[in-house]
Amino acid sequence: RRSSARACVVRSSSCSRFTCLSPPGPRTRTPRPASGAAVSSLKLCKATSRRSSTILHGTMQMHHTNGSSTFPTVGSRSRLNIPNEEEGLIGEDVPLKLVHPNGVGGGGGGTGNSSPSSPIGRKSPNFEMVKSAKDRSRTFQVFLVLYVIFLAPLLYALFNELTDLPTEGPAIIPMSPSSMGLFGWMVTCLILYASLRVALSYFGWKQNKKTPSQHKEDLLRIARLSTSVGVIGRLANRVVMGDGFMFLAMIFYFTWFFTIIFEVSKSLNITLTADCFFNPFTMFVTSITVTVIAGVLGLHCLFASQDSDLFEYLGFLGLCALFHLALLFGPGNAHVHVHHWYWAWAMTHICVFDSKTSQIAQAMFCGAYIHGVALFGVEKCFYKNAEEDADDGIATS
Repeated sequence: RRSSARACVVRSSSCSRFTCLSPPGPRTRTPRPASGAAVSSLKLCKATSRRSSTILHGTMQMHHTNGSSTFPTVGSRSRLNIPNEEEGLIGEDVPLKLVHPNGVGGGGGGTGNSSPSSPIGRKSPNFEMVKSAKDRSRTFQVFLVLYVIFLAPLLYALFNELTDLPTEGPAIIPMSPSSMGLFGWMVTCLILYASLRVALSYFGWKQNKKTPSQHKEDLLRIARLSTSVGVIGRLANRVVMGDGFMFLAMIFYFTWFFTIIFEVSKSLNITLTADCFFNPFTMFVTSITVTVIAGVLGLHCLFASQDSDLFEYLGFLGLCALFHLALLFGPGNAHVHVHHWYWAWAMTHICVFDSKTSQIAQAMFCGAYIHGVALFGVEKCFYKNAEEDADDGIATS
């Protein structure tokens, strides 16, 4: 019998387009295989059928045995119709086998590297989630190292003053502000405001976009807030003390250091909202911060007790705590987001003693406060709902 001279040629292992090509010239008689199965490698195949057409991937091997044509399969079997020579149309159905191009052979199959379209080696749906979790874990490790370095000066001063507590504690700095000290503090805020905006725009770091009117409104609010820190927090008088320039240098240092920490930790979503209890990073960082603040408050209470000012100091702290608790748990529903500018600004008012711990703590809180108001504005803390809080962040970012 004549065997068909038509051949199906596979253009590439990754191509799914097949075309039946007829060789040029007259038909010739194809000799019969001497014995067994003669294997011929075929390239590209597109069989056109009246009933259906099947797209095949990979290299196909056709075995001629006793005049019949078969395609061994690995995996699922497809069927391809080979044109009959006499009819020139679709002849008998011939079983086909899909063979992976990278090392998967015919017949029963070994294994090899899979193609991109193969499910073998394909990334699982959880791959990106696992990768994201690993990235966040590495980010948190870097953040933790930076945060410990950020807190190191305060921890060192706190440890020294607790272990070597004098019989007469340091006195509270007088409240009557120095005009020169207040001026130096305001100039510091303006320099840091402008330099942070310019530098972070250059590096492409996170900050909210502001219109000229927003800049003016924020600067007006910063003037009021910083005046409160300068007078009630005694910062204006601290500036004109013996190490006043060193204190202002510490404010610059902690502001820029906090900026770096904030940029590193932005993917961790460390925020003080109602959802913070479900964020392990927020809970861990908050627990460390609260512990350090508790140590500073405890030392300040010891200082106040030694100077016979404990009642006044505790009264001031109690009044502030009572006011905030009334806002949080009072009537009316509201979504609370305590931005870092606010809690840092509030904590600057308790660091009123002429001690190293009080000085470093106040400079540290001033750095976090200036970072928040300069880059994100004097944002409110109470919202109608969580959606308004998110929309407000998106609208200004």
